[in-house]
Amino acid sequence: MEHIYCDVCKKEVHDPVPEFSFFEFAHVGVCESCRDDLNAAIKLTVKEKSPFNFAWYDDLRMQVLKQGMQKGRIEARRSR
Repeated sequence: MEHIYCDVCKKEVHDPVPEFSFFEFAHVGVCESCRDDLNAAIKLTVKEKSPFNFAWYDDLRMQVLKQGMQKGRIEARRSR
């Protein structure tokens, strides 16, 4: 049995399925809930970016992931 832990929240991912319950971004393993928080955290910033640039997006995503790994969670800015 394989034991995989989220690099952000440090929780174990039970029965990991790649790209379904566990995600990798540049060798950073992320569980599903942290991935949802990551998407919510960068969503508003990405919508305001024009023209869109994939290099900029990758840099933004890695910056948010690094901050999340330091804090132990990703602070999602969800709109209501």
